[in-house]
Amino acid sequence: DNWLSDVEALLSHPKIVAVGEIGLDYHWEDECPREKQKEVLIAQLELAKKHDLPVVIHDREAHAEMYELLRKYKPRGALHCYSGSAEDAVWLVERGLYLGFGGAVTYKGAKRAAKVLAAIPHDRALLETDCPYMAPEPVRGTRNDSRNIAHVAAYIGTIWQMDAQAVLDVTAENARTCFGV
Repeated sequence: DNWLSDVEALLSHPKIVAVGEIGLDYHWEDECPREKQKEVLIAQLELAKKHDLPVVIHDREAHAEMYELLRKYKPRGALHCYSGSAEDAVWLVERGLYLGFGGAVTYKGAKRAAKVLAAIPHDRALLETDCPYMAPEPVRGTRNDSRNIAHVAAYIGTIWQMDAQAVLDVTAENARTCFGV
């Protein structure tokens, strides 16, 4: 019942750099109805704005409603494990948001992610692990952790025509900028 005040109390800690992972997940709609998810997300977006913090957004099977809320609340921050279209990606980065990419971009069927990575400026991409999920090729099917980020960077380097270390350097700077660290 006191979740909102509990979360707000945490936001004063000096190590807190963002409000997240927050969002909409309509894949698990039976666990939490859409309206309740939206109500909680709106409260969290308002907290982020009040405390001048970026957000880390979770958007699964809820793109239209999520983008509507992003348009209305205009948060700064990142969309975790971005799974939308290249067109939507361009719209999001034009609004100053960052897009997170993890192991799933390396999968053979991830053609959409490759189009997104080719369409957005390099300074709007972040790397992430989503530990313990979505381990990249060639370790797919194992528990994911930060040791595997090099596989993601190497794959993105093939799209951006740069070596993996350059991708790591660019995306690390992006993360520092996004989260103010």
